[in-house]
Amino acid sequence: MKDLNSTQIKKDIHTKIYPIILYALENCPYCHSAMELLDNHKIKYNKIVVANDDTKTKDKYKKICNMNTFPMIFIQKNEDKSKYVKIGGFSDLQKYIQLIEHLNENNIDISIMKSLNDLLE
Repeated sequence: MKDLNSTQIKKDIHTKIYPIILYALENCPYCHSAMELLDNHKIKYNKIVVANDDTKTKDKYKKICNMNTFPMIFIQKNEDKSKYVKIGGFSDLQKYIQLIEHLNENNIDISIMKSLNDLLE
């Protein structure tokens, strides 16, 4: 899995960088659904919107993000705030948020995710 670094992101964002970065197309229904989901959960994020007809920029992000579809959603790494890890697209974001909600509802310490991740590597 390819990580993004904050230098790449700062080229596109000229405001505060939040823990979630969302690359979106202007008229993409999945992109709008992802933004609505984040907004409904009051999760701050940075969005980088690409014009639908801007093939050059779309191809650039597809290469940088190592993804072929939009939205492209990344989350900041805990141990290295300058790196971002791919969540994926809209359905991946839904699953991610559902998992976090499940852990919170059952009073499971989210830091357990790091331990689980270490076991998977």
